[in-house]
Amino acid sequence: MIIDRNVPDNILYAFNKEQEKQIVDYIDAKMTATTISDVAEASKSREIITSEIIYYWMISLNIPFECQKWHLNRLLTLIRVCSIKNAPPKKMGRNSVLSRNAQINAARKKQLNTRG
Repeated sequence: MIIDRNVPDNILYAFNKEQEKQIVDYIDAKMTATTISDVAEASKSREIITSEIIYYWMISLNIPFECQKWHLNRLLTLIRVCSIKNAPPKKMGRNSVLSRNAQINAARKKQLNTRG
């Protein structure tokens, strides 16, 4: 969060507990209304995310470098959304296909007033 490179190391010791809490709350803030419900959320990778990894994601997803100044949670949400939108669509399961087809057939029978 420190932008200037010429900040003395001991400046971090000048913060009191309330200021520390404010900083932590800001870092933890969601900063976006986007919600992503993901079944595979439980199987998250344990990969250590470095700035180079985030830049790689930005480059591979064609996210402009102006976004690097965004709040971190907002940037990571944008990266997740781009990844989801770029992923190939998931195939429907066999039971889902059968259920959908049964609903379509029932609606057509009702609409055409036939028994099938």
